Amino acid sequence: MNRSERVDPNSGLTIENYSISMIIDSGRHTYRGTEEIRFRPASDKLVLDSVDLSIADAYLDGKAVKPTDARESQTVVFSCTPGKDSVLKINFSGAIPRLLTGFYLARYGNADVFTTQFESNGARRAFPCVDHPFYKATFDLSLDIDKDLDAISNMPVKSVVENGGRKTVVFGRTPRMSTYLLYIGAGKFDFRSVMHGSTEIILAAPHGGLTRSDFPVEIAGRVLELYGEYFGIPYMLPKLHLISVPEFGAGAMENWGAITFREIYLSIDDSTGSSNYKSIAEVIAHELAHQWFGDLVTMEWWNDLWLNESFATFMSYKIIDVIKPEWDATGDLINLRTEGALKNDALKNSHPIDATVRDPEEIAQIFDEISYGKGASILRMIEGYAGKDNFRNGIRKYLKDHEYGNAKGSDLWESIEKASGMPVSRIMEAWIRRKGYPVILASRDGDAVKLRQEQFLLDGSSTNETWPVPLTIVRENGTESVLMEDREMKIPAAGFIKLNSDFTGFYRTVYDSGLFASVSESRNSLSGHDLWGLANDLYAALQSGRIPYGDYMGGIMSIWDATDPLVLQEINSQMNSLYLLKPHSKSVREAAMKFASMHLERLGEKHPGEEINISIARGRPLIDPVSG
Repeated sequence: MNRSERVDPNSGLTIENYSISMIIDSGRHTYRGTEEIRFRPASDKLVLDSVDLSIADAYLDGKAVKPTDARESQTVVFSCTPGKDSVLKINFSGAIPRLLTGFYLARYGNADVFTTQFESNGARRAFPCVDHPFYKATFDLSLDIDKDLDAISNMPVKSVVENGGRKTVVFGRTPRMSTYLLYIGAGKFDFRSVMHGSTEIILAAPHGGLTRSDFPVEIAGRVLELYGEYFGIPYMLPKLHLISVPEFGAGAMENWGAITFREIYLSIDDSTGSSNYKSIAEVIAHELAHQWFGDLVTMEWWNDLWLNESFATFMSYKIIDVIKPEWDATGDLINLRTEGALKNDALKNSHPIDATVRDPEEIAQIFDEISYGKGASILRMIEGYAGKDNFRNGIRKYLKDHEYGNAKGSDLWESIEKASGMPVSRIMEAWIRRKGYPVILASRDGDAVKLRQEQFLLDGSSTNETWPVPLTIVRENGTESVLMEDREMKIPAAGFIKLNSDFTGFYRTVYDSGLFASVSESRNSLSGHDLWGLANDLYAALQSGRIPYGDYMGGIMSIWDATDPLVLQEINSQMNSLYLLKPHSKSVREAAMKFASMHLERLGEKHPGEEINISIARGRPLIDPVSG
């Protein structure tokens, strides 16, 4: 179900602006608010979402009005004149509970922190509004708070007026945005800021909780710069807060210009491990991607949330690869996201990415690792097929065409299709509306290589499903792209052939023995991602019964002299899994112990300044080569 299929009582409505003033009673954990909504209705009623708020009175164009309170739908309804520009003023009040959603109370030690989490439907708990992503507006916010407190919102502070023991903080007007992206924060904060170009990047944490490291703001500055170049649109706001929030249910939240994080993602000290630096950078890059893809251009309805999150995931690894190539962030995407999705999507109880969302409350139950991991992986597959420049140009067109507005997934596919001249829309529609994925069976057939696709299922069964598969083929003289649309096809066999370049495709590959031998003989010319894919596909083929144990072990031993840490981690994981499954098998034990000894020897002694991925590989559990 998309937005056009929903019954929308506000269809045709335009909201220009919310002007919101809140007086926070920090002792009682309550607040009073006044808002003015400037809007033009298409019908004779305005339906506002409102949960656990008390409305004292309301005025439409200066005249007192009484709303109809529809408690069963948690809305309030005001009568109005269709097509007329109107102003609705509402005086309301609410409590500030400890709910982790809406406008809520968090604690840092003994100190109170007032903060918000509005995605997906929490804004209606803070102020009456049309709390749906399609209905964008600008926001003017002012907070009346205790004099010794600090206030944070999406835009810079415009003015501060003190009055006795209190002060009123007025923020600048936001760009047009959805209600779920508004941020309201108050408490005693510590700040540290740096200028990156024309953008002030501000690290914020409850008093006493600010990290000593500049790593988060340094990464954020570099990521903002690179995203601006990639998207062809510089970061839009004059400042960016990175806010550490205690008692925070989400990992992070992309509020425009005021991103909130769990404390662990902004806390760096002398004990912070190498892998944690990678995680922190990737989370920051993920949220910053949303400033364009999600904030500047927003989904029309929550059914496209998977795309919102998948794109930010894909871009975060992509951009960290540019900043820290030695970290191999794309390897993390493959190893952590793609493989997890491949495992889950190979089960019969899997589900398509595309899902019907009738209510935002359903999101947590509907979207999962298949939705987001597979989503990020098929975006990478389309980039590999269409070409990096064409993909980027399509993204730029999509953002420019829909900036400060809303869009659907199909709008993105069309933009990439126009930039590349390839049937991206047809490919994407097939991949997001079907569960599962194919395995490509490759075998020598005279002077050609015969390719056959079947659905890959972990239990070894199959179906008659076929996909339009964007194949990337590595040859001696380069890489080519071919779209496999039928169950079978043939490609020329001249020279060396390796399918699924850099494991960009969301599919498995099983070679006959002759083709695999040819690939493994050329292993020194393959990338680490290619070798990881060979190893991972081998183990999946063994698990599903497509190849016998002897063929698996022969294949894995032919490539286990690789030096790439990602490949070593993958083979090590497989050896551990096999040993745990068959602890009494002599052949498994001998193979596992042999690889463990080789692995330890190659890693050598830990030394200062070694690559981060070597340190991570050393930290992986190994079978003891002595005791087994």
